[in-house]
Amino acid sequence: MQETHETLFLNFARLQSTLVESMREGILLISDTLEPTYLNLKAKQLNQKLWKGNPSFSSLPPILLNLSRQLFKTLSPIDEPRVLDYQVDEEQTIRIRACLFNDRRMQGIHDESGHSPYVLVFLEDCNDRLAEDLRIEQQQYALTERETEVLRLLRCSYSYQNIAETLHISLNTVKFHVKNIHSKKRGCLELGA
Repeated sequence: MQETHETLFLNFARLQSTLVESMREGILLISDTLEPTYLNLKAKQLNQKLWKGNPSFSSLPPILLNLSRQLFKTLSPIDEPRVLDYQVDEEQTIRIRACLFNDRRMQGIHDESGHSPYVLVFLEDCNDRLAEDLRIEQQQYALTERETEVLRLLRCSYSYQNIAETLHISLNTVKFHVKNIHSKKRGCLELGA
């Protein structure tokens, strides 16, 4: 019976590891010594972008270092994680969500006061998220490639005039595409009601 429980535990641990590694978000665990103790594959990729091409997986990028210091100073888990969008460059934004890790079910990771000595960080590539959302909407609402491109630029806070200039089309054509997008969305919502 002992072997069965150990086998189940090992299989469950492998499943957990596989799930964490396959997540779209980067997951990073930071110790109270301000060192990364765990990074999944996506976190390693995004951490490199936060370092702006000079990766050091043994230390934290300045943005994560400062955020972790702030959280450790509070020493109280908050209900809502701290969220910020970090602009890596003109075309790259990484959303950072961080909170103190306070899981009472894990033995031996808390200090004497009961506080957790870890910060849990989720990293998300906003551009990847936008591209995925647009693919879903394109299929859901049967948007054309051009309508999808117009929608992408709208989501990036482009004005109608900026969209026209970027896509080399007239302002009236932009308005026509936006009208079609709204019409298709409204039609799908009415069908679902």
